[in-house]
Amino acid sequence: MTGDATRSAGAVVGMMWSAGLAADGCGGDGTARSEGQLARDYFYNYYGLGIDVLFDGLTHQVKKFVLHTNPLGHVNFTVYVKCQFVLKCGADADEVVHADDTWADVQRVMGSSPGRPAVHMSGTATNPFGPTYVYGYRNAVFEVMRNGNLASVILFKVDAANKSA
Repeated sequence: MTGDATRSAGAVVGMMWSAGLAADGCGGDGTARSEGQLARDYFYNYYGLGIDVLFDGLTHQVKKFVLHTNPLGHVNFTVYVKCQFVLKCGADADEVVHADDTWADVQRVMGSSPGRPAVHMSGTATNPFGPTYVYGYRNAVFEVMRNGNLASVILFKVDAANKSA
C-alpha cells in the first residue's frame, strides 16, 4: 500500500470516528426503513483499505472499526488489502501499535491481556489454517494467529451507561 493510501485509510477511520459519521439513513442495503421495523446494525466493507465499519442500525453512527492486516496463512488472506494502521495507545508518542507488530509487541505496549483469549475457529471445519486467538482490552480486541502475527484489530467505544461494546 502506498503512503497516500495509508494516509487515506487513517483519515477515513479518523474522520468517521470523530464525526460519529452517519451513513445514508438506509438499511445498509439501500432500502429505507418504515416505522415499527427493527433496525439492524450493518457493515460497510472497504476491501481496498482493509477496513470494515459497523454502523448502528438506529442512529447510523459508527460503532466499531475492524482493521485487517491480511497475513499469509489467515482464512481472509487476499480478501482485504492490508490496513497500515498506527494506533496511539498512551500519552507517550512511543506507545503505538502498528499493523506489522506481533502479539509480543502489542503486549509490550498495552500490557498483558486482562484475561484468557477466546478461540476463533473461522466458522468452517475445513479451515486449514487453524484457530486464531482473540484478546480483549478496553476499547480494542486483537485477533492473533498461532504464529503471533496480528490478523485484525477491532476498535470500539465502551458505552458508559451499560459498559457494553
